[in-house]
Amino acid sequence: MGLHRPSRSSIYLRGQSKSTLPLPPRSEQDRIVAEIEKQFTRLDAAVAALNRVQANLKRYRAVVLKAACEGRLVPTEAELARKEGRGYETGEQLLARVLEEYRSRWEADQLARMRAPDEPPNDDGKKKYKKREPPDAHCLPKLPEGWAWGSLGQIADIQGGILKQPSRAPQKNAYPFLRVANVYRGRLDLSEIHRIEVFGDELLKDEALDVSGHGSLDFLRRLWDRRTEKPFACSTVIGSSQRLMEGSA
Repeated sequence: MGLHRPSRSSIYLRGQSKSTLPLPPRSEQDRIVAEIEKQFTRLDAAVAALNRVQANLKRYRAVVLKAACEGRLVPTEAELARKEGRGYETGEQLLARVLEEYRSRWEADQLARMRAPDEPPNDDGKKKYKKREPPDAHCLPKLPEGWAWGSLGQIADIQGGILKQPSRAPQKNAYPFLRVANVYRGRLDLSEIHRIEVFGDELLKDEALDVSGHGSLDFLRRLWDRRTEKPFACSTVIGSSQRLMEGSA
């Protein structure tokens, strides 16, 4: 039988002689003790089984994610298209479309800056578009038909996180301020939320927020998708705001 803690942390001698207790017949006491041991043994076995199930669930989650990343979780688009006799957009074509959209947006932004009447003269017109570097796929595993390797920098704008400082004291454009202390595994604790001043378009609804911390296992990396009606700013020790292109993720 497993060990179980008593319900009282201490017992005092004074008054113990007056303590009352129910006293069944001796044979019934034996049966009660035997039944308690049997039930507690079952309980210990159930706890052990639950621990095994929890460990198996963690392994199963990893297996599901691995299968998803290897194209084995659902039929591939190539297989469905072949079966249905239709064409489809491959991963390589999707990536090319995303990169073209990024370049078009950059060119439009540069043109708007050059035409802005209140914009001071600068050399922005001479800037060249910085190519988004692809990964070195030579040593990467083979992908399912229709998939393509890409880098995070190809499909997202990655920039440093917002840090709390005196210049960001809440004023005209204050937002809820998500601190590392608010982020827990699988949930957010919003019982104590600070506010911080946000400038311009620092916060967009199509961003994913990567919250990072150090110094404690409780502050390991978690990912929180900030696609809500009330976006948050974020305090990070090491942070990044990944502005995802629509359709890439």
